[in-house]
Amino acid sequence: MTRDARCCQRTKKISCHCECANLPDANVKEAGNPGRLPNWEKSLRGQYHMGMRFSAKSIAVLTVLLAFASVTPRSRAQVPPSSQQSEVPPAQLDHRLHLFHIHTGERLDIVFRHGDSFIPAATAKLDYFLRDHRTGEVRHFDPHIYDILEELTHAAGHPDGEIDIVCGYRTEWSNEFLRARTAGVAKNSLHLRAEAIDLRMPGVDTYHLREAALSLQGGGVGYYPHSDFIHVDVGRVRQWCFNCGSALHKTGD
Repeated sequence: MTRDARCCQRTKKISCHCECANLPDANVKEAGNPGRLPNWEKSLRGQYHMGMRFSAKSIAVLTVLLAFASVTPRSRAQVPPSSQQSEVPPAQLDHRLHLFHIHTGERLDIVFRHGDSFIPAATAKLDYFLRDHRTGEVRHFDPHIYDILEELTHAAGHPDGEIDIVCGYRTEWSNEFLRARTAGVAKNSLHLRAEAIDLRMPGVDTYHLREAALSLQGGGVGYYPHSDFIHVDVGRVRQWCFNCGSALHKTGD
């Protein structure tokens, strides 16, 4: 075995040329140190083991750095802290009506819509509450009229105020009954289609209530000053006043 080969065997190198080429032969004992490893071999082995320890520490440090780098600022930003997550209070999502029917004496305090969704059980109760009080017949109302009622309380300056219901749904029989005895009742009234409600609000001047209803631009608004109520519906936007002066429109509902 050549000296280079023996050198490579001692240092566990696969290929070595210049590292061992100039070293003395391992079989030659240093003068004055018979039977002991020569100083050059001890130095070489110490350097080898020191390099191994340095390599292990480098790998450990590199592993920690890679683990930290994997949590990038962008990925951390995708998980906002719970303190920054805002929720809309449930009360702001509820839409409520307070109603009193002047003919049946019934009262109803009800949440009819939660967020953007009407509540079927609530609208069914409202349909019954607004039934034809003469015949007891019930018809399903366009639920958007309930939005108009709620918005009207705000526009009139009485948020969540109670609304007195004068007339809700009318059957054809009831409508003809009123036409025969009362002026200002339209033959094709939207009450027949459960799309109109006559009402007033306690503590609110009826003319002021009319102005508030007109500001909503939600449909038709009729004013009946002598009967002290207004008419609101979900039909086309229009207005009238029954038995008023020339300054206001005259027509039926």
